[in-house]
Amino acid sequence: MERIDFPLTGNSIIMAIVILVHVFFAFFAVGGSTLAVFSEWVGRRKGNDDYITLARKVTKFLADMMKINGVLGVAIIVLIIGLWGSFAKLLYSVMFWPFVTEGLFFLILMIFSIAYNNNWDKTSPGKHLFYGVMTAFAAIMTAFLINAIWAFMMTPGEWITTQNRWDAFFNPILWESYIHMLIPCLLNAALFIFLWSYWKLKTSDRDLEFYEKINRFTGRKAALLIFLQPISGISFLARVKSATQDLATPNPWQQVWTGLGRPYLHAMVGLAGIAIIFAILYWIFGHEKGRKFLMITALAVFVAFVMGGYTREKARKPYLVWGTMYMNQKLVGEKVEPAIIEGEISGERVYSDWECGACHTLQGKGGNIGPELVDLHESYQIEELKEFLKEPPEDMPPFEGSEEELEKLAEYVIYASGE
Repeated sequence: MERIDFPLTGNSIIMAIVILVHVFFAFFAVGGSTLAVFSEWVGRRKGNDDYITLARKVTKFLADMMKINGVLGVAIIVLIIGLWGSFAKLLYSVMFWPFVTEGLFFLILMIFSIAYNNNWDKTSPGKHLFYGVMTAFAAIMTAFLINAIWAFMMTPGEWITTQNRWDAFFNPILWESYIHMLIPCLLNAALFIFLWSYWKLKTSDRDLEFYEKINRFTGRKAALLIFLQPISGISFLARVKSATQDLATPNPWQQVWTGLGRPYLHAMVGLAGIAIIFAILYWIFGHEKGRKFLMITALAVFVAFVMGGYTREKARKPYLVWGTMYMNQKLVGEKVEPAIIEGEISGERVYSDWECGACHTLQGKGGNIGPELVDLHESYQIEELKEFLKEPPEDMPPFEGSEEELEKLAEYVIYASGE
C-alpha cells in the first residue's frame, strides 16, 4: 500500500499539532478540575460565594472542553493507526492494559464531571464535593496512565530484555516524569484562569470585585507553583541521565544534553528562567503592580510547555520506541524480505518498504524530520552513499537490509533526488 502523507506539513507536524492541542486541554482538565474542587472547598469553608462561583465557571468550561478534547483524543488514535500502523501495533500490544484502564478512568471522569457540573443546587455540599474529588482523581489517574505510555517510549528499561508488560509500565522514569507533568497541569490551569480574569477586569463593566478576587487568588497560586517546576524538571533530567547515559548512543540522555533535543532544552530552560524572574518581580511589587510581570511569566510558561513536548519527543530519536523500533517503523534487527518487482530488486520499493519517507521528502512527498533529498548526485557517488547509509549520523537509523537492496536504494535515491 502506498504511504499516506499530508501535503506541505508532513505527517509528523500534523501529529505534533494535534497532540500538543490535545495535551494542553488535557493539562487544563487535570489542573482545572483540581482547582475547581479546591475552590469550592475554600468557598464552603470560608462561606464565600466568590470561590464557589469560580468553581462553577471552571466546571462549565471543562464540561464544554471535554467534548473537544474527546474528539482530539480519537483523532490521535486514528492518526497513529492510519499513519504508523506497525508502531500502533507494538504500542497497543505492550501497553494494552494501561490503554484500557485509561479509557475506564476517562469514562469515570466524564460521568463525574457531568454530575459535578449539573448538581450544584440539587445535592448536599458534601456529596457535591465528592463528585468534584472523583472528577479530579479520575483526571489525575488518566494523566498518570498516559504519562506511563509516553515514558515507556523514551525509556523501555528492562522490558527490552524481559518483554514483561509490568516492566514496560513501571519504566525507569515513570514517577519523575509524572511529577514533572502534574505540576504544569496545576500551573497552566492557574495561569489560564489568571489571564482570563485579568482580561475580564479590562473588558467587563460588572462583577469587577469578583474578577479582582479571582485574579489575586489564581495569580498567587501560580506564582508559588512556578518555583516547584524547575525542581521537578531537574529531578526528571537527573533520572533520565542515571537511567540512560550508559546505554548505546544515541540514547535519551545524550539526545537531550548534546543531540537533537538540546536546542529545545536550552529554549525551555531559558523560558523557565524568564518565568521565574518575572514571578519574583510579581512578589516584590505585589499583586496590583506585579501582575503584568506574571502575564509575562504565563507567556513564557505556555511556550516552554511546547518546547518541553519537543524535547521529550527528540530524546528518543531515531527511535519511535527507544532501542526497539526506528522512526521508519522497523524493529531493530528486523529482517525485511527484498522488494522484488518482476524478478529484480526495486530501489523504489526498498525506499518504500523501509519507510525512508517517514523522515525525508523526495520529489515533494514524505516527512520533514530529516533533510529533503535533493540533488544527491552532487554530493555522493553510489559507493559513498552506501557507506553513509550503513553508518549514518546518530539521529538516523542504519540501513539493515541486504547488500543488493542497499545498492538499489542508493542508485534510486541518487537518481530520484536529481529529477
